[in-house]
Amino acid sequence: MSHEDLILRFAEDFGTPNLISGNGLDIETEKLGNWMADGNYGLTAYDLDQTNYLLAFGADLLESGNPLSRFLSKWGRIRREKPNRTKVVVIHPRYSVTAAKADEWIPIQPGTEAALAMAIAHVIVSEKLYDENFIQRWTTGFELYRKWVQGQYCPQEVSKITDVAPETIQRIAREFAQTRPSLALRGKEAINWPDGSYKSYAIFCLNALVGGIDRPGGVIYQEIPHYKEMPPLVVDEIARKGKKQPRIDFPKTGQFPAAEIVTHQLPESILEDLPYPIELAMGFNCNFIMTAPGPERWERALKKLPYYVHISPFISEMAQYADLVLPSTTYLEEWGYDHSLPGSGFAEAKIKQPVVKPQGIQNLLWKFF
Repeated sequence: MSHEDLILRFAEDFGTPNLISGNGLDIETEKLGNWMADGNYGLTAYDLDQTNYLLAFGADLLESGNPLSRFLSKWGRIRREKPNRTKVVVIHPRYSVTAAKADEWIPIQPGTEAALAMAIAHVIVSEKLYDENFIQRWTTGFELYRKWVQGQYCPQEVSKITDVAPETIQRIAREFAQTRPSLALRGKEAINWPDGSYKSYAIFCLNALVGGIDRPGGVIYQEIPHYKEMPPLVVDEIARKGKKQPRIDFPKTGQFPAAEIVTHQLPESILEDLPYPIELAMGFNCNFIMTAPGPERWERALKKLPYYVHISPFISEMAQYADLVLPSTTYLEEWGYDHSLPGSGFAEAKIKQPVVKPQGIQNLLWKFF
């Protein structure tokens, strides 16, 4: 968090609107799905301790789910410590470690999780298994939603898309609605796809149907600690003029009307000079050639840049295209402040301190500063 704050401050003082993170390739689909559902633009926390039924869409809880340490500890509690252990159903194209440890694994065609979520909603709505009190008090647009799921997503038709049998869809929908508190959880392998925000939205809505939002055993809201404000910036006229320019990833426009960050748009904008040519770029410990789809696009964009500065503790694929490489520290070599990954619900603040001295040329920088 301290890195993000300082980089944001640098961009504001320098005068560029183009501070664009890699979150568009990672966590933005979950955040945007939440925003479309309830206006909360943030990551989700879950009250796993009190959940009786966990429906996990593409969630590798025991392998790579964030925060992994919390999921591992909670798994023991919900599976061993409760008198009636939580039933876990994993919907995943792959027989993952989490699927192997769950009560049931339901294989599904990749990218069809939203259709399955809507078919589950079809059963819950058609059989009136939803939490009527919660729907009436805390939601809007239910009638339109009801007509949509009943008209478009019957289990027999969705089965042809997902390869999940209609009987299985009906059974897990009834179990999910009748074993409350229940929780529908989204993992990266379900929502990190094109249209992933809508998949995230569709899965989130299952929690609303069973009244599982901001309640024990369901979705809860992650509290974030408030840090002291930094001193005000002194911004010159050049910086003010620069900040008025449009962003090159086109968020909140006709191309991407709801998106806050559109990471994958960067190489196209650089290559096509949209909406203006880029003269200099700086990369802060990023490596999109390794982490983003279509790495050849990023390679062409980096070759086109007149000047590229790469800041990282090590040489990577992107660093090899840099005109200037500036060494930085790893997380074990630096001071900083941070808060925990979403999960617990309550606010947690941390002070990071170095446990080893920076190595190599970084050691020279350490002594200098």
